[in-house]
Amino acid sequence: RDWRPVMRTGGFANLHYHAGYFRVSGGRTVRMYRADGKDLVLIPPKGSGTPVLYEAADPARFIEEVRREWAGLPSR
Repeated sequence: RDWRPVMRTGGFANLHYHAGYFRVSGGRTVRMYRADGKDLVLIPPKGSGTPVLYEAADPARFIEEVRREWAGLPSR
């Protein structure tokens, strides 16, 4: 609930695509890349970076692939 985008603070948004900086209901600023879907994955920042909300067609598969890549494991 704290990660629900509520306002664009920089970037681009139209009816079908949103990209750039957005404020979320928890008060933080995130980068978001979203088309028409509602399935967003939160990618945590490294260090003091900015969190990213990314639309993924299959969030579970996307998360698995990112974890494998970050762990240095071979792709499936």
